[in-house]
Amino acid sequence: MERRVIATLLLVAFSPFLLTGNILLLSRGLNRQGEAENSQIDWTAIAACLPPGITFQDRVYREGKERTISDVLKDVGANCREGKIYDASGKELHFFNISPSGHRMGDREYTQWQRRNREELEKLRKVYRVIEVNQGKE
Repeated sequence: MERRVIATLLLVAFSPFLLTGNILLLSRGLNRQGEAENSQIDWTAIAACLPPGITFQDRVYREGKERTISDVLKDVGANCREGKIYDASGKELHFFNISPSGHRMGDREYTQWQRRNREELEKLRKVYRVIEVNQGKE
């Protein structure tokens, strides 16, 4: 009887650790599956489908990190069909330049530009998966 009680207490005490370990193993397996899918990306086809002026090295700010277009395309499982780029779920990608044009703007003009960009992004996000590209001159 005591062995059963001790075994039950040990199982209850360590169950959070067992659950965490299983979740970690499962997530590693999913990451490996995602890596396998990403290795299947046809980069030549995607390069042909990129809009003019967009390169794999262009910078993207996503989730607080600066990344490249190629990093984002890997993350979303990009593929090219009929001259357009889609994510793994089949939603078309749209590249949107978030940098202001090369000329200087006053405060009022810049505020108007920001408002127009926000409005345009809202419209685009209803139809596309939008990738915000930072093509500003640095």
